[in-house]
Amino acid sequence: MNAKLIEAIEEAEEFLKETKEIFVEDREKYLSNKEKIYATSMTLFTTLNALIEIGEEVITIEKLKSAHSYQDIFIKLFEKNIISEESVIFLKASMKDRNMIAHQYGEFKREKVYDLIKNSHKIEQFISEIKKYYKEKIK
Repeated sequence: MNAKLIEAIEEAEEFLKETKEIFVEDREKYLSNKEKIYATSMTLFTTLNALIEIGEEVITIEKLKSAHSYQDIFIKLFEKNIISEESVIFLKASMKDRNMIAHQYGEFKREKVYDLIKNSHKIEQFISEIKKYYKEKIK
């Protein structure tokens, strides 16, 4: 791992932690609290952007062909056996949700943000897979 990858991982972990601190577990309370929705949307957006940075940096380190989309980043990592099938499926879907947050396509889906946060363990899984890959590579 290089300094840029470590920095992106730390950023993802930091913003995910902040997202969880703001988050309200009770679905109805969360969905009725605009302040919490908007705050978590931004911290989650930053987390997802950090995951993109992680993926792009791994592609650079591993000298893989450039990705043509955010989703393609994670497909390349899966094809190289760096991340699991579960992670690539989750991250591909998450990139669509990231774009919904960023560009507010159609109607902003509060439920999508709630569901993404409820599945944040899958973000942690992705980060763990990246760390494990480089830890084993050092051996």
